Amino acid sequence: MQQQAEFWRHCIHTLNNKQALALLFVVDSHGSSPGKAGAKMAITADGTRFGTLGGGQIEYDLSEQALALIQQDSCSRLFCVQHNGTGQVCGGSQTVLYYPCTLTDLTVLQDIHNALQQKQVWQLVLMPGLASILKRVSRPMSLS
Repeated sequence: MQQQAEFWRHCIHTLNNKQALALLFVVDSHGSSPGKAGAKMAITADGTRFGTLGGGQIEYDLSEQALALIQQDSCSRLFCVQHNGTGQVCGGSQTVLYYPCTLTDLTVLQDIHNALQQKQVWQLVLMPGLASILKRVSRPMSLS
């Protein structure tokens, strides 16, 4: 959980410094895909990355796409990536959500970070089309 809390702390720090930040989430994977559902990575406008989507050429390509989208100030997107011919051992597919964060997401990011530090279980629901897709949906339950 410490590694998870550190990820969100980096996101909070980036937004607090008024730097552009985008989140990439693997929302589905099939086959021998290196990044399984739940994997996440954040990228800033200067190319700083933290977290992972599984590594390799696919992560690099998705990072480059995200970096280009940050520069365009674009909206959320889904990428469906097939990776059978990258020269890597892994093959399969990933569906990755790109989400550009704004200052309005800061409160939710702080809630996620705090819940992890307190070892509480929360849900992160992704709902494209709303003002923010990061949303706290239920009261936290303590982990046993």
